[in-house]
Amino acid sequence: MIVGERSSRLGGSLWQGVIREAAEPLARFLGTTDHTPNSPVGHFDDFSSRHEAGAHFIFADCSTRILQNSIDIKVYQALATRANAEVTGDLD
Repeated sequence: MIVGERSSRLGGSLWQGVIREAAEPLARFLGTTDHTPNSPVGHFDDFSSRHEAGAHFIFADCSTRILQNSIDIKVYQALATRANAEVTGDLD
């Protein structure tokens, strides 16, 4: 994953850079995968959307896919790394 969707329901997010004066400036730009998309825990830096099924992501192969809220957390976290050689299998 290179880019992920984040809803603004928990606060404003940016995709083009960091506003240093804002509260939690890096969390407004970078997302985390410590919870699956649209997790009811609702942390500010989690990926989320207003889609009931999941959130959209852009992958390094230039594809755009929606990752379901029910995705296995280990697969989800593996998709967010680039050098640990995790095998994720087919997402379709």
